[in-house]
Amino acid sequence: MTWTNAKNDCEKRGGYLATITSKEEQTFILELIKKVKKELYFWVGGYREGKIWKWVTSEDFTYKNWADGQPDNYGGKEDKMMLYKNGRWNDLPNNGNLDFNLGYICEWDAD
Repeated sequence: MTWTNAKNDCEKRGGYLATITSKEEQTFILELIKKVKKELYFWVGGYREGKIWKWVTSEDFTYKNWADGQPDNYGGKEDKMMLYKNGRWNDLPNNGNLDFNLGYICEWDAD
């Protein structure tokens, strides 16, 4: 699934691709994905516009947890964010990468 398809599916469900704006949110999401038995990686709601990384919710992009050497914009086309099972972030192109089995994480605002 592409990042765009994941984003659209979350929005159809009334939510959005998850944003990770603090260490607390990072820890919460890491605890959730540890429960997934399949070897998955996950699309989350970060994307690059020009040289600036943003969240789909327009929240401040100040907290960061990139994997070593990331983001690297490999091939000049990596502008979407994915999450490794260890919680570290990586940039990928919209259509993902054949080496990754990608799921996605939706988030909903509390009522």
